[in-house]
Amino acid sequence: MSCGDDALLQMYVEGVLDAADEEILRAHLARCPRCRQHVAAYKELMWDLEHLPEPAVPKELDQLHETLLRAWNEQRRESSRSRRARGMIPAWAGTAWPGRGTPCPWTWWEASFPGPASRSWRPGCCWPGGS
Repeated sequence: MSCGDDALLQMYVEGVLDAADEEILRAHLARCPRCRQHVAAYKELMWDLEHLPEPAVPKELDQLHETLLRAWNEQRRESSRSRRARGMIPAWAGTAWPGRGTPCPWTWWEASFPGPASRSWRPGCCWPGGS
């Protein structure tokens, strides 16, 4: 083995060499002080990288996180309310009108398009008291 193979030394430190190559490298390290220094430097670097300090989080980032979380929760609540409102069908929608024996044909409108427009029924159709 020659002393110019830093990649092999890094692989040794990382523990990814196969047994045969590791044995050859150990024999070389026993007689080469320069490669032993490189291995020691790589081990120190690996240890330093594994023990990096936690970076300080700026207060502005925490505040922004809280603001975004509140906005997201509010949006979910609003979405949930509108979903519930769309699913509401009037109590009379599934019942037959007295004297007619059939359900109101406009009930699909109320379920599909909730809001003020859905309550603009025409008298005389199937509205109670109509003709």
